[in-house]
Amino acid sequence: MPEDVNGHDVRLGINVIKDIGHESTKHGRISKDAAIRIALQEEKRIQEKFRLAEILAERSGRKTVKEVDIRTVDQLLNADLPP
Repeated sequence: MPEDVNGHDVRLGINVIKDIGHESTKHGRISKDAAIRIALQEEKRIQEKFRLAEILAERSGRKTVKEVDIRTVDQLLNADLPP
């Protein structure tokens, strides 16, 4: 992990991420650096989903992002597009 990245750069709860890791792995051993890396990656993913959802909301004449916008973004991101 780069020295310029630490737990203070993350807004998602590191302990929650570690708990999920403990539950999801056979040996349940998760380092703090691994949890921080996952948290940073997921924060970026969440930010991008909100950015895309905001575009949908604005095109619908709204300033507020609604659940339907998030569901639509999820559908678009997970869609199997033809080659």
